[in-house]
Amino acid sequence: MGHVPEPRLNVFGSNVVACSPGSSAEVTFNGVEPGPLGSGQGLRVTETVRFTFSTTVTQKKVFLAWAGNRVILEADWRVLPGDTAALTIGPGNFVYTGEPYGRCQFNEGQGIRYVKGGGPGNFVAGLGAFLNGADEATVMLGENFDKAPTLNGGVETADEDQAEDAPLFPQDACISRVLFESEDPGQVDIEAFAADPIRGAGATAPVDVTKVAFVVYYMKFENVALSLVDDVSKGINHNSMALADWTPGNPWDASKDVTSVNWNVSRDLLVRGRVRGWFVNANPSGRPVNTDDPLNVLPANRWVLPDDWALLAGGPADNANNSTVTGTAEEFRPYYDIMIDPGQGRFALPAPYGAGMRVTTIADWPATASPAGSNTTTTLAIANSNSSSGIKAGVSISIGIGSVTTTKPALSVTNTRNVSAVGFIYNAAGDIIGSTITLTTPLIAVPAAGTPVVVISPAPFEGPYSLIDLCSPSPAYNDCLAGSFDQGVNAAGAALSNSFGPLRDTAMRDGDVDRWDAPMPVAMVSVKIRGTGFIHQVWKSYVYYTGTQNGTPYVDGGDQFFPNPYYNSEIPDSPYIPAVVSGGGYLWDSWGTDGAPFMDDGPRGMGPYDAWRAVRIGTNSAGIGDPGLNTDDALELADIRARYLALSDSAEAASISRDLVVYSDNHGEFMVAANGDFKTDLTACAANTLGGGKQCKTGDAVGKGTLTATADYPDFRGKHFPVKSNDAVVTWTWGGYKDVTVENDPAGNAQYKYVVFHAMDRDGFCRPVPNTGMVLLHSVLTAEDAASSITNYPTRGAKDPIETIDFLIDSGEGIILATNAVPSAPAVATGTINNGRQFAAGVNTFSIEQNDPAQTGILEFPKSSQAAAGATDECQAWIKVSNSLLGVLDVLTVAHDDEGDIAFDSIIDLQGTATFTLNFRWSLVTWTGADATPVADALKGTGANDAGNDISDQVTVVYGWDAPAQDWLGYFPGGVNVPGANDLTKLMSGAAYWIAIKGPGAVNWTIATDVGQ
Repeated sequence: MGHVPEPRLNVFGSNVVACSPGSSAEVTFNGVEPGPLGSGQGLRVTETVRFTFSTTVTQKKVFLAWAGNRVILEADWRVLPGDTAALTIGPGNFVYTGEPYGRCQFNEGQGIRYVKGGGPGNFVAGLGAFLNGADEATVMLGENFDKAPTLNGGVETADEDQAEDAPLFPQDACISRVLFESEDPGQVDIEAFAADPIRGAGATAPVDVTKVAFVVYYMKFENVALSLVDDVSKGINHNSMALADWTPGNPWDASKDVTSVNWNVSRDLLVRGRVRGWFVNANPSGRPVNTDDPLNVLPANRWVLPDDWALLAGGPADNANNSTVTGTAEEFRPYYDIMIDPGQGRFALPAPYGAGMRVTTIADWPATASPAGSNTTTTLAIANSNSSSGIKAGVSISIGIGSVTTTKPALSVTNTRNVSAVGFIYNAAGDIIGSTITLTTPLIAVPAAGTPVVVISPAPFEGPYSLIDLCSPSPAYNDCLAGSFDQGVNAAGAALSNSFGPLRDTAMRDGDVDRWDAPMPVAMVSVKIRGTGFIHQVWKSYVYYTGTQNGTPYVDGGDQFFPNPYYNSEIPDSPYIPAVVSGGGYLWDSWGTDGAPFMDDGPRGMGPYDAWRAVRIGTNSAGIGDPGLNTDDALELADIRARYLALSDSAEAASISRDLVVYSDNHGEFMVAANGDFKTDLTACAANTLGGGKQCKTGDAVGKGTLTATADYPDFRGKHFPVKSNDAVVTWTWGGYKDVTVENDPAGNAQYKYVVFHAMDRDGFCRPVPNTGMVLLHSVLTAEDAASSITNYPTRGAKDPIETIDFLIDSGEGIILATNAVPSAPAVATGTINNGRQFAAGVNTFSIEQNDPAQTGILEFPKSSQAAAGATDECQAWIKVSNSLLGVLDVLTVAHDDEGDIAFDSIIDLQGTATFTLNFRWSLVTWTGADATPVADALKGTGANDAGNDISDQVTVVYGWDAPAQDWLGYFPGGVNVPGANDLTKLMSGAAYWIAIKGPGAVNWTIATDVGQ
């Protein structure tokens, strides 16, 4: 300490050149005390330090781009590369305080020469590059300094810190960057060398062993495949955007998708799109030419990505069912293993934005193991797995779920600790059967086996894949994650972020090279629905997650993990690529004009793009929307959007439209949700004879929605045309019903009857299931319907009346005594009974599930026969009628509905029976018995006609007119066992029938009328 002159280490000798990887050198330090110290003599101290030389075996940096994309070819020349990802929290902001992990070995002004060795495309002017034709570019490290350079023995060297560099100083921090672009598909080979320092254009001799090689696969669109994910839904949440998670299942398995489906008209349907690209190179793929689309002929021997990623690395490809197969690719091209397979179940992020990765779980200490022991609050056994290698001494981990808050970034997981040591557990044979971790601070309690363990990263995990993110070339797991690899705690690559940290992680390995690893560039996709329905955006984190549906991410104390990164990405890839330029550009600008955060205090841009946010709503990427929408349609769609927004002020609700533009993710995948509650087509529904409206029944088709997607190039567009997908067709089906029954007085008084209206909405619900956040746009529950203002129905001719029921005694003697109340005001009857008590207008419906008769006193009745099996709810409304003379009443029930007025005519016979005289040969009678009575029961006096007599042996035929089919239906008692002989199966209340008897005399036919009619 303080020695003058400063000690220097001189390397000399004949074997200096032998300092190759794996060789060692020793340095001996001798120290001598200057003389006696007190009574003791001066001592000599000797220390020997051994250096073992190692190097990272470089590999070609492979990445993907669309034709017309500008890309950044980056190389981090520091030894060791990367930065520390340290953050401090300043006033209202994070402040970047990181430092370079290694040192720059070059002086300021060092030239880096990029040479294209083959393939299409050219270097682009910018970033301070000197171009030598289309195939060479040279840049100087640290040519522009934003702060004082560091000194190395008095010699200026390049600035090694990225703070405040972007976007004005792309060549600082010992990182070289050039822009490259290709308008055509193909393989581009580029090499970068450290060259002798220069100040102008022109080539110089490269410095030995400095080559960095790049391979860029420029692609055109192969196709866009659109499919419907019918085995994943929102469950009971139906169409909720407040509780918007799709039920966990297998959303990553597209083989289960369909391209046509019948789906409830008001239930959200997940729509998946996949964009694939192709290129050809010197290695033929063996794939044949495809001429299916004459506008998009696909050449022979093309490679198709992401499908062929494993084959490009040496293969084999995984099985068709996505099960893992390993081989040459994993052994010899481990750096092609970039991203995890979302179905593998071992790796996942604790939050969509990253902040770490789940790597293992707590294990029970083996009963017979060396060392022997048991889990304590400071020493724990962890499950021995590929992923557990991500835990190293010095990293921060979180164990279990709880509420302790940490920083860098902010987490809310319990038991966040630093690891001080990692060891192994052996069996008697000396095999490693587990690992141990020692914590710097004891836990409050010993966690149970199976408790998740997460390595915390100081950097967000976001796309796109970066050439200067840190991953070792070995097949080690999790060595790409900041804070968990060999180079050091809190060390990261040099990829810039515009999120909560200055740097981002961009790679995560699972040990399998497969299609999920292909770092697909974003594609700009315009999705539309025509016919019936609307679409809205879907967040990727609502589809790809594990744990409790609509639960809480692990970082916030919940059990949700996220196995399909990236959930957000920078668009464009780098702050050094302008988002919008003359003749091209993106519809999203993560960076703004002032680069990444933590670099300066200027505008931050739009931040990372969250997959699959809509960047255009209501139009395609060219600004063109649905030309078929008229003014009323536009108003109705705005009303729908407003209703959803009132219940969930979310981006999904705000995106409700007929057209959306989204970006595909790193797998070429994108998703939207479709819903059929707009421009429904009620043609297939029966016209209600009495009311004039459309009376749809459960299962009726009420419209078709045709979905298509068109992928376009995200940056420069024009040379290559966009590609349209296949059609995906949804037949929207009705889920509800309307019905009227006549019920006996529950108290047993024969003088009273109840006329009961039964209904379920088009979606199959009476009211929103509590706490599901579902949206009923056209509810048959009066209170719910009053809250929804959907005002324009040009194709249905109605103006969204509030669902109320009118009852009218149309003929006969009798009066209306009472109407139902509703659970919110059980003491007040609803509707208005006129002075003559012949009609009740505006009676409200109520939910029988919401109603408790014991508490409210409101009578409720058995559900309609049309109710689904197991249904627990139904909307009802009723009146109580009386006829003191026990005569016959005819009650007309009218429901005011979005589909028009629906009316029912009910005959109430308080006498109990009626008798018809059937003359030889034909008689015309109106059936006044129970509705939908089987003909055999009606003639035999059984079932619903058990109070009648048996005339079945006297009847030869019964005929009824089927108005919708415009056809006569017949029933022949003698042909009961003859297949196809009888197509008249039921007698409907109020319908007329011709009945023929054997004769020659007349027959008296008594039927039961006191059957709720």
